[in-house]
Amino acid sequence: MIPGLPLSASIYQILPKKALYEKFCLTNQEKAKFDRSVHKMTIVAEISPKTVNIASGKDVRRFYIIEVELQSKKYDRKSIESIFRLIEQDIVLVLISKRQYRLAVFKGVLLESDWMELDMLTINLVGLDLDVVWENIVKRIGNINVTGENTLEEQISKDLEQRKLQQQIDSLDRKMRVEKQPRAKREMYEELQALKDRIE
Repeated sequence: MIPGLPLSASIYQILPKKALYEKFCLTNQEKAKFDRSVHKMTIVAEISPKTVNIASGKDVRRFYIIEVELQSKKYDRKSIESIFRLIEQDIVLVLISKRQYRLAVFKGVLLESDWMELDMLTINLVGLDLDVVWENIVKRIGNINVTGENTLEEQISKDLEQRKLQQQIDSLDRKMRVEKQPRAKREMYEELQALKDRIE
């Protein structure tokens, strides 16, 4: 059982890849792509008022923990996203490769924690009801710090926008460093400053 979770939440149910293939009518090529990423999927825990001593939330009444044994760390993210679409419930994936793991949830986008040693794995249930417990888990996995009046969803969207802007800044900065034309370099510099103003 995963440390941090009570034994009462423990279940062990293999999730056959065939169920995913049939639900989404995957082509042979898509199946092969999924197989290259995922070796095995197992539902290991159900978190609900009947399995843990935590009240149901207004939005979250239960969620599941699923262990996903990966073929390697270089997995196809779309294949991982399809697992979330297969199970129309809130779920936390424990992605495992060799002796390392990372947690993943889907909140409009795929959020993943950093890779850590498997013996460090723990999932803590913190909150008075499942809405709060779920939000705390999502914040931990996505390394999200909700600021001001933002909801969790608004903060995720804002963080994503900031990340994209930072990628644009880094890319433009690299191009500017190798640009020889003074005029083009100046234009790039002005664009870079505008992007930096937006990120601030």
